[in-house]
Amino acid sequence: MTQTHCMRPGRTVSSGFTLIELLIVVAIIGILAAIAVPNFLNAQIKAKVARVQSDIRSLISACEMYRVDHNTYPPDGDDLENFNPQDFHSAARMRLLTTPISYISSLPLDPFHTEIVEFPGFELLFPGDPPYTYAYNSFGTFTGDGFQPANHGKPDNIGISSMGPNKIFDAVVGYPILYNASNGIVSDGDITMNSGNRTPLSQ
Repeated sequence: MTQTHCMRPGRTVSSGFTLIELLIVVAIIGILAAIAVPNFLNAQIKAKVARVQSDIRSLISACEMYRVDHNTYPPDGDDLENFNPQDFHSAARMRLLTTPISYISSLPLDPFHTEIVEFPGFELLFPGDPPYTYAYNSFGTFTGDGFQPANHGKPDNIGISSMGPNKIFDAVVGYPILYNASNGIVSDGDITMNSGNRTPLSQ
């Protein structure tokens, strides 16, 4: 016996989505993307900030080990009595941390300093193509009047800095500002630490 299926007159079988249903799906996907993408970008920046803080602590530790052996921190180029432009840029200032004794295996690169900065002096401090090492500066004794010049290339304090998420050295273009994520993930301020008076990495 054969069975037959009857359909009521005027009734049709739907075989796909309507335009309205597709538009609703697209709108939902757009809303989810608008929420997810900024959160993903913020998570990337937070991860870079954490990496920078770790890198700077490692560099400070390497500088402290260098100081134990040499009774001074590595000088920067303009601390030396016989100034040599080849010793001025930031990577050259820290190369004593890697050779002849390896206080740190290699100089880490600043993940926020990936573009050439058009600012007087930066072509000397950060020559060549990015990415660049962290900024390194050495100082003399810290007094109530500020940092005094280093004594014949024997600095008592050093500072290591990252541009921070705004990709500007605020200490150079204005005045020192510590990066503070509570002001916004991408906000003004450098991520920095000094040895000696131990300026915090960020607020």
